[in-house]
Parts: sequence; C-alpha cells; structure tokens
Amino acid sequence: MFPCGTTALDFVGTLQARRGQTPDERIGTPGRLDTWFVQSGLLDEEPGSDAADLRAALDLREAIYSLARSRIDGGPLPSWAVTVVNRQAAGSPVVTCLCPGGETSRYGLPGPDRSRPRGCRGLRGRGVGPVA
Repeated sequence: MFPCGTTALDFVGTLQARRGQTPDERIGTPGRLDTWFVQSGLLDEEPGSDAADLRAALDLREAIYSLARSRIDGGPLPSWAVTVVNRQAAGSPVVTCLCPGGETSRYGLPGPDRSRPRGCRGLRGRGVGPVA
C-alpha cells in the first residue's frame, strides 16, 4: 500500500519515483492491479482484470496525477485528463450487496463478470442484490 490520505492519491502513488530516472511501476500487470484493488479496500476479492482493464487503470492514474499536479502548480486542468476521469466515473460503479450471512460484498470493477457479487457467488438470482 502507498498511503497518501485518499484512495485516488494512493492510486497515483502506485508509480513510485515518477520523476526519477527509473520510475517503479507497482501495478504493471493485471494481477498486480487486482491485488491493489483488494489491498486498497476497494474490493473484497480480486476482480480478474485483463490487459484492457490495466490500460484503462494506468490511463486513469496518469489523468489523476496530471489533475493533481495542475492544481498544485496553479494551472488549468488538462482537458484530456478531465475527459479520462469523467469517462471512468460514468462507467459501472462499485455496488455493495448484503449477503444471506449478513456480510457485505462489493462488485462492479474490472473483470469479465462485472455484474455478479464477488463475495456472494451465484446468489444474485436468489434475492441477493445491492444494498439500498
């Protein structure tokens, strides 16, 4: 984990030594991205990200960095970065569902089965749905 105070900044911190000679990419594979989702607390289980999910995540991370850097420098927000963030924000949100045992499960991020609760596998059709 790279605690920076907010999940968005923690995410930006997954590229360490960004301005150094040798940046250290901490989420450079779909599996490492999945691990970050769980370690960050965004999801309960690894979602099964693929190469397209990784590319979208890296694009989003760089957009967030660019927006934060622009704010720090007092400059205008780069339109490309605003577009990337808004495109991702308009996608499937993470949904929390209440499972029969009383536990909750979060789902909706990358992976081939975006609509099924991860912690309540197979229960969606049996009355398990999003927590209102």
